[in-house]
Amino acid sequence: MQPRDDPTLKLEDTHPMRIDFDAEKKYFDEIAAKTVVTRMSQATLDRYANPRFPRRYSKEMMFSLLPKHRPLRLLDIGSGEGESSILLAHCGVDVTGLDISPTSIAVAQRRAAIHAVNINFVHANVFEMEDFGDECYDVVWCEEILHHLIEPLDSIISKVWKALRVGGRFIAREPIQCNRWLQTVRRMFPVQVDATPNERPLGPEEFAVLEKYFPTLQRRFFRAFARIDRITQRSWVCRSAALLDSLLLRLKGFRSLAGSLVMWADKT
Repeated sequence: MQPRDDPTLKLEDTHPMRIDFDAEKKYFDEIAAKTVVTRMSQATLDRYANPRFPRRYSKEMMFSLLPKHRPLRLLDIGSGEGESSILLAHCGVDVTGLDISPTSIAVAQRRAAIHAVNINFVHANVFEMEDFGDECYDVVWCEEILHHLIEPLDSIISKVWKALRVGGRFIAREPIQCNRWLQTVRRMFPVQVDATPNERPLGPEEFAVLEKYFPTLQRRFFRAFARIDRITQRSWVCRSAALLDSLLLRLKGFRSLAGSLVMWADKT
């Protein structure tokens, strides 16, 4: 199936390009320069190889969506310092990671060496790439990267669609904003979070772009109450909030409270 032809959904048609890619690169270079690379615990590796609570935790949800067949070729867009790429490789996946930050790529390569996995990390600006390949991946993985690429989103997702084999799966996890009242409250009582000048959560316009390429896009909502982890790291509090999320966010009326979601769709 070809993506739906609707030029009104193309962000480039109506929005000038405003992303400062140099600022993005500098921001993540500075963070990566402070990273001390250590080996992940076996418990962490096992957690994502065999997710127990995918309805509670969005990262576990992503891993639960991996197709079961192996070998599995996966493109990790915005691979950062390589944590998820390492976990994916531990699951037996053949991973290629792309990232704009050369310092993050260097950290990811050191992390891969420590874990004795072979991953192809590539320093690249995904917007400037002509494509990501032509029907050569079983999975394209976008973990908290698309909200940095709001302006060129149509271009990025068109490359994702092209890179997937027929039957291949798009899997993404992103912050969202769907409730105007809640946005107003958050502005009144802000919580300090790290962010670059270019990023913002996904909203209805971005979902329209995604659905143009992936009409069967499915969603699972997270982080209404679990945002409490920004205030406290007490494990029992965070676990309770995640459990409450998993129960209430199944109900359509509560979904506008969510702070993030996992999306997935197969290319048909």
